[in-house]
Amino acid sequence: MINLLLEARKGHKIEQGNAIETGYATVQEDSYFEKVKFKKAKDLSNDDITSQALVFFVAGFDTVSTALCYGAHELAMNKDVQDKLRAEIRETHKVSNGKLSYDALLNMKYMDMVFCGRRKY
Repeated sequence: MINLLLEARKGHKIEQGNAIETGYATVQEDSYFEKVKFKKAKDLSNDDITSQALVFFVAGFDTVSTALCYGAHELAMNKDVQDKLRAEIRETHKVSNGKLSYDALLNMKYMDMVFCGRRKY
């Protein structure tokens, strides 16, 4: 994020690439700054960039830590789900020769069901 803000301050336009359809929840990007009259990106100070990075970190830390705690609690309370998920992780680890990749994660259907709250696929 800091790099994006520094590039925006230099006046470089950041291009958004096309996302690959993964089956996971995605959001289409919108050019917010073109619609709303804010401070121009070139006018960003180091303090502005630092404060944005801090807000980004704090907001991300709280939500992720809460979700991980809730997820760990649910897995601890539901041994059958935990065992099935562990078996899928071990199988994926075995098939991918111990190398975790994005494609390997996308193929983990039960992991997706557990983390996205889906009951059936």
